[in-house]
Amino acid sequence: MKNNIKALLVYPNMMMKNLLPPSIGLLTACLKQKGFEVGLFDTTYYCTDMENPDEIRKSYLQVRSYDAQDYGISIKKTDVTEDFKKKVAEFKPDLIGVTVVEDTMPLALRLIGSLGKDRPPTIFGGIYISYLKEKAFENKEIDSICLGEGEGALVELCERMQNGLDHSDVQNLCFRRGSEVVKNKVRPLVDLDKLPTPDYSLFDPKRLHSPMQGKMYRMLPVDFDRGCPYDCSFCASPAYRNWYREQNGGCYFRKKDPGKIIEEMKEMAEKYRLEYLYFNSDTFLTLRDDVLVKLMSRIRDEVGLPFWCQSRVETISEDKVRLLKDCGCDRITVGLEHGNEEFRRKIIRKNFTNDQFIRATETINKVGVPLSVNNIIGFPYETRELIFDTIRLNRKVRSDTVSVFIFYPYTGTRLYDLCVKDGLIDRSVTNASLLQNSVIKNKNITKERLNQLLKTFCLYVKFPEAMWPDIEKVENLEPGSEAIFKKLSEEYQKKYF
Repeated sequence: MKNNIKALLVYPNMMMKNLLPPSIGLLTACLKQKGFEVGLFDTTYYCTDMENPDEIRKSYLQVRSYDAQDYGISIKKTDVTEDFKKKVAEFKPDLIGVTVVEDTMPLALRLIGSLGKDRPPTIFGGIYISYLKEKAFENKEIDSICLGEGEGALVELCERMQNGLDHSDVQNLCFRRGSEVVKNKVRPLVDLDKLPTPDYSLFDPKRLHSPMQGKMYRMLPVDFDRGCPYDCSFCASPAYRNWYREQNGGCYFRKKDPGKIIEEMKEMAEKYRLEYLYFNSDTFLTLRDDVLVKLMSRIRDEVGLPFWCQSRVETISEDKVRLLKDCGCDRITVGLEHGNEEFRRKIIRKNFTNDQFIRATETINKVGVPLSVNNIIGFPYETRELIFDTIRLNRKVRSDTVSVFIFYPYTGTRLYDLCVKDGLIDRSVTNASLLQNSVIKNKNITKERLNQLLKTFCLYVKFPEAMWPDIEKVENLEPGSEAIFKKLSEEYQKKYF
């Protein structure tokens, strides 16, 4: 039996990506609720990449510029692995829990690897690890993994460790036993309404500041649900939903009780002196109409903070958007992804029509809520002409900002399976980037061309076609193209930002 089990949570984040993670907040709250001592190592402010993703997006005109240094936020000058080793030496954890996504797995392995052989045991969690399963143990840094949701599994594991009990049968746990991989039964889904309010107190207070179109706010995410009911082929949610159904018949997509949501908002707003809320729902307007009306009224009357949300084209109506605006909605994002209707339906599995998209955006504009549109380029078998279908459809709507990313085939998605089956990607590829250098083999378009289309996408969308010859010079990397891009960028910012 051991007193005061110490769990160190590790968040290997993308450099300067400031929005706080609900997963770490929830795990911290669940462990503290049971009396465990919790520590945190967060890599956000360390120099862990060649370029800051937000700086790339600013330079490509996807978001308005802001200066994080005005809020005391800057890159740490110390080495991330050395600081991590110091944290482990000082905190002396009995267990290290690491939350990863595909983008951050290499950094996580690097951190744990720096500890050497005499390190504490590790448990890795997150949707990416759940898809890797047995393959995860090809990495010696991983002692055990959590399949599926981690709140109950991590707490039970720590309880067993504290009481000196065998923990080899903890549900959701998967671990190595010699050369064998043991995979335990998956526990029932977590009751979202019984979870504590996320605890972000272990983070650097500056991490509360997140950008939203040129301004920095004290902002936190708010969970309304878990999962998504739709079947987009680039997203891992459909496979996760199906996996849970196969494991125990559970319905992974579920919503929180509105009263619980309001309670959490009020608690966090007061505790952290919030200025803005980020509604962390893939498709916010899937809420039932009567529930939405009651919830929005309470947000307006009891919380009173501006918020951002995103939703599907099919869920947009004037009544709903007007209700959102009246209750503090500062911005709505909709995902177009691709402008060719047939390609979007067959490859991406989004079934709305271009007319539906245009009508939805017109509705948002009519009500007067700023609109952001998400796009993806570089899908399997995509051509430059197909990318310009996306550009041209974006030109037909009045958006405040346009976001665009390079397609990455995330493990567990249908498009990942397609890429593997058709030999478009090497299975060993693990390092994801959505802002440079596509990892798939596409004979129709080069990686260099995709990078340049990413850079010029917003220019093509917003500027009149009479200016396209100059934009093409940038796309084609012609002599003097950087000077042209600088001039066009300055004009873009004056006209549209």
